[in-house]
Amino acid sequence: MIAIKGMTMPENCAYCPCLYTDYQGWHCGTKEGKDKKICQDSLYFSQRPSWCPLVDIDNGKT
Repeated sequence: MIAIKGMTMPENCAYCPCLYTDYQGWHCGTKEGKDKKICQDSLYFSQRPSWCPLVDIDNGKT
């Protein structure tokens, strides 16, 4: 498990730090999404996909 301190949960792929681009388009940089191409006008830019591996964790603050 990897936790990124101070990171807020992205609302969709457009705001995700795992999103990367190459000459073939936009892609998910996670292991679960490595073979998935993300289109700019797709569902992934309006909400997080069901296969997204990111989860919100309790950071211990009260």
